[in-house]
Amino acid sequence: MAILKIETDAAAASKDLQDVNSGIVINYVLERGKISDVHKDVGINYQDKLIDPAIQEVFKASTAKFDATELITDRSAVKADAYELLRDRLSTYGITVLELSITDFSFSSEFAKAIEAKQVAQQSAEQAKFNAQKAEQDAQASINRAKGEAEAQRLVQTSVTPLTLEKEAIEKWDGKLPTYMGQGTVFNIPLQ
Repeated sequence: MAILKIETDAAAASKDLQDVNSGIVINYVLERGKISDVHKDVGINYQDKLIDPAIQEVFKASTAKFDATELITDRSAVKADAYELLRDRLSTYGITVLELSITDFSFSSEFAKAIEAKQVAQQSAEQAKFNAQKAEQDAQASINRAKGEAEAQRLVQTSVTPLTLEKEAIEKWDGKLPTYMGQGTVFNIPLQ
């Protein structure tokens, strides 16, 4: 019992009325006791008379159950549905479908452009959302820095007294008196 193969193209419409074209590959066998019946009743062109039309009809029936985007995202369900319909339909003729593969889905150029535009819009929206979150985080970080700086200044203000300022001035003084003194003194140094 040899495994036979058919490759064909099928055209249909999705549930949301988008044109869809697909490549379909079928692996099948003729049941041992039915080979002569198929050749006698249908002829040697049984592929053209039975299998090809069945594939076209099954593909149309299966894709009509799904929206165009579902055909892409849920391809395994489309395949399973088409396989089951084709298997049941051809089994009455002694043809056993072993495997059905959907090798390609293609849509009208307008639909493909619409999908691409939608993807671009979604990516732009995600980027804008990310930018907004980042700006919010940056703003919060700036607020936190400003609060920290304000707290540091408050602590410095409460800890600085005239005595601590005078002490710092004495510690920094190199022991030399200024050569020029204007209308006031630079700082008060007790000379006693």
